Amino acid sequence: MKNQTTISQNRNYGIDLLKITAMFLIVCWHLIYHGNALQFTDTRISSLLQSFFILGVNSFALTSGYVLSDIKYKPHRIVVHWLQVVVLCIIITSYFLIFSQNVVWKEDLIYCFMPLTKDKYWYFSAYFILYLFIPFYNILLNNLSKKQSYLLVILLIIIFSLFNFKFLGRYFSVSGGYNTLWLSVLYIIGAVIKKHFCVQKLKIKFLLLAFFIAVSTTFLSSIIQYEYKILKIGSFDNDNITILLSSIFLMLIFLKINIRNSIIAKIITKISTLTFGVYLIHDNYFIRIQFILNRFAWLGELSPVMNILELLGIALVIFVTCLMIDYVRAFLFEVFKVNFLCEKLCGFFVRKIRLLSDKFFEN
Repeated sequence: MKNQTTISQNRNYGIDLLKITAMFLIVCWHLIYHGNALQFTDTRISSLLQSFFILGVNSFALTSGYVLSDIKYKPHRIVVHWLQVVVLCIIITSYFLIFSQNVVWKEDLIYCFMPLTKDKYWYFSAYFILYLFIPFYNILLNNLSKKQSYLLVILLIIIFSLFNFKFLGRYFSVSGGYNTLWLSVLYIIGAVIKKHFCVQKLKIKFLLLAFFIAVSTTFLSSIIQYEYKILKIGSFDNDNITILLSSIFLMLIFLKINIRNSIIAKIITKISTLTFGVYLIHDNYFIRIQFILNRFAWLGELSPVMNILELLGIALVIFVTCLMIDYVRAFLFEVFKVNFLCEKLCGFFVRKIRLLSDKFFEN
């Protein structure tokens, strides 16, 4: 009980709120990117909305570095995530196999057990590889001084974001921020913020102003990019320097949030643990094809205000529906003690690997 109390007191619920917000932004972005929700919308309004919604992936990834950088590394967690992907994929694929003809083939059920193949979920594939390197990243960050850590972050931002223009992309490319390298950059930034950055010394007014300036710069540069087709700085990519800075400032703003009500804190914590399931469900290939792809172009024909309200409303319905589905999955995982079994199984294999490695290096 003492340990649980300590953990609860040390937990920053602002990070949980950021995870929830980031996933909601990702749903909105997919409605735009896959659903063409802004196809007929005024260019400036479209660019403004995209300048906010594009922050989802970076913000979500930054939380990983903040949360995992100073806790014990547990290999079984990635196995649990893998099973989460497999179970949800099997359920969704089976549904379409039974109720929708000529949409799913029986071979697709086999690929459910291999979520790292067929590019089903780019974020999970990239995160899976990242998770293998987290212990080494943490060792590096724990042995760097504050000054060295800041210098590392500055170099990463300069090389992989600031210098990542079209004419230099060949050498510094992180594929628009859709790979393991970019998630590693975000992990390190989030971890350094956790270890060395004193957010409490910053005033919320300053952070809000910095966030507004960064988002406005993204918006203005996108307009320039659209009209004059110059430089990558105006593109809506995760590695865009203004989008990266906007995500960092957004994270710092959420870190200033202080939740004192225990009931609200528990609700926020529970929802944040289910956010990954929202991604896995709504961005499933078959759900995307059947329910999202090019389905929301009609929103662009509405007035700007109704366009935004309808878009946010639809995103909220999708978000809550996916939360409810993954809540059932999480409940079943608890009933069948999936976390416990994965922890024991991984512990067994880790011990065996250590014994083999010890014998190998002794020889």
